[in-house]
Amino acid sequence: MRARALTYLNFAVAASAFALAFWAWERLPPHARIPSHWNIHGQVDSYMDKTPGLFLIPAIMAGLAVLFALQFSLLPLRARLDAKGRAVLLSSWGFVLVVLAAAQWLIISSALR
Repeated sequence: MRARALTYLNFAVAASAFALAFWAWERLPPHARIPSHWNIHGQVDSYMDKTPGLFLIPAIMAGLAVLFALQFSLLPLRARLDAKGRAVLLSSWGFVLVVLAAAQWLIISSALR
């Protein structure tokens, strides 16, 4: 996958995460506590308030999308990367995107139970 396509995908996934957060926002009570950490046994052991709990990960995703997009357009490292280095960079970027999307899904699905 090319960097430009992954940039568009990253912004689309971040927008979807924001949309999912807004959707969950309306379905949760005003003072809901959102699960934010699970222990080794899969039990929730830490909570956040509603606003940061729902919107923190989408904000991180959007910020990373901007940083990764700027990285490919501004940094001189871009010119020095060979095909293998570029593939590693793009695949690690994709992996981070998948992990954050899965975390957002887990947080919202746990909050709506």
